[in-house]
Amino acid sequence: MTDSSSQELPQPSVQEVAQTAMQEAAVSPPEIVREVLAEAKEGQIVPTVHPPRPGWLIFCPHRMVESVTQLRPQDLLAQGLRGIILDLDNTLVLWHQEEMTKEITEWLEELKAAGLKLCILSNSVLSTRSERIAEKLQCAFVRQAAKPSRQGFRKAMLAMETTPA
Repeated sequence: MTDSSSQELPQPSVQEVAQTAMQEAAVSPPEIVREVLAEAKEGQIVPTVHPPRPGWLIFCPHRMVESVTQLRPQDLLAQGLRGIILDLDNTLVLWHQEEMTKEITEWLEELKAAGLKLCILSNSVLSTRSERIAEKLQCAFVRQAAKPSRQGFRKAMLAMETTPA
């Protein structure tokens, strides 16, 4: 008998997540979301310059990639970014885990080698997992971030000594 709690669930693609969100919102996708989906299908990064987003669209991603490792340091630097705020669960590590894949570790080292500053942003209150991972990566971290509120993101930028791009 297999323990169902240890089985990995298939991860939805970026396009599936965006389409599900639009269906749940019960609205037809505006042009910008259609553009994001089209570029995501082509494997391209959506440019950071975009028109103002009304209402719930402010929560739509500006860029969509299957894996963070598709974000190349030189592209991020070219867009004026000097620091990267990172999420842990299902971004750098599996849910509630600490071990990163070789691909993620190499990508993070490429970011640091390119001169980008890193900060882990976590909503955790009691867990010190984000601190342990940040120590391994030799980067800043912010706990109790209260995402998606701005306060944690501002603390992360302060920790990296950066400003919004």
